[in-house]
Amino acid sequence: MQKNEIVILAYTQRAASLACRTGRLLSSGMPEGCRIRIALHREHAAGVREPEYGAFDVISFSQTEEVLEPVWSRAALILYIAAAGIAVRTIAPYVKDKLSDPPVLCMDENARYVIPLLSGHVGGANAWAERISELTGAEAVITTATDARSLFAVDLFAKEHGLLIRNREEIKRVSGALLAGEEVGWFCGEQIPWDICRTVPDGFTACGEADGTPRPKTGVTITSDEELPEQFANECRMLPKNLCIGIGCKKDCSPDTLMKQLRRVLKDAHLSERRICLVASIERKKDEAAILQAAEAFGVPFLTYTAEELASVKGDFSPSAFVEEQVGVDNVCERSAVAAAGPGARLIVGKTASEGTTFAVAERR
Repeated sequence: MQKNEIVILAYTQRAASLACRTGRLLSSGMPEGCRIRIALHREHAAGVREPEYGAFDVISFSQTEEVLEPVWSRAALILYIAAAGIAVRTIAPYVKDKLSDPPVLCMDENARYVIPLLSGHVGGANAWAERISELTGAEAVITTATDARSLFAVDLFAKEHGLLIRNREEIKRVSGALLAGEEVGWFCGEQIPWDICRTVPDGFTACGEADGTPRPKTGVTITSDEELPEQFANECRMLPKNLCIGIGCKKDCSPDTLMKQLRRVLKDAHLSERRICLVASIERKKDEAAILQAAEAFGVPFLTYTAEELASVKGDFSPSAFVEEQVGVDNVCERSAVAAAGPGARLIVGKTASEGTTFAVAERR
């Protein structure tokens, strides 16, 4: 699900004024597609004049859950202008996982301090605190241990470089080993194209594929080979989120059928659906409900191309005279997958057809 809501909560009139000022400052560099909502407590923030918040969606609430319940899963930022205790108590029922929870911060109503409370790395709460600090003059108070000691943060590295972490529980093992000054291994598979993944971070020891020689107990492995044996006893494995799915289907295809067949294709190819970064098809399918629902289910963009754009894609594709007669190009799924994956794309699953659907998978380089 796309995270596109920025919510700023205020419980007093003074806090409400700061919420509106902060919202205006954030709006100039707001992520594309995001919208800012100002949530004002019905009793204490009612005195804020309309010109102060007229540019924003305004929520009036009496209980904080009225605000959090509908936006928690799609929030790009939740900022409390309030005491940390209020924030901690009210978010507690919603906190689930450090890799999916939204970034939550609190700032006092005098704008002296801004403190990340939840999802400092993956959610970006630490980065949001630094940005709000620059905009408002508040001091960012960063408490995550790896940041405090300028050590490598696995989850932040994964977020910055389009990698997904397969075994989340191992994040704390790697961080714990680094904090304890223990040797930590670093293995990057040959098929990974990014130089940044081959650059061994400070505090790590470069390791080749397991060959029986002694190696650190704890380590990070970056690979797109999902069947590669574990390289460390305590291994935090990262996979590139770089699969582009090209889709063709008959008109008004059943969403359940499309998802069932797509998951079968991925399973047969030993590919994780969590690696999908986008889906693509021909322009005439831009409103096809089954493909739209698939993109929504995976939380990724849906790109479409004209027949002319697909025809111009270079490569060796499976032609179909029938498809060309119907849509103006000889292949939709393979061409759209490669087009979406961009320069250097590698088609790793060719056209696979079943029950009125066709799929292809390209790997973004």
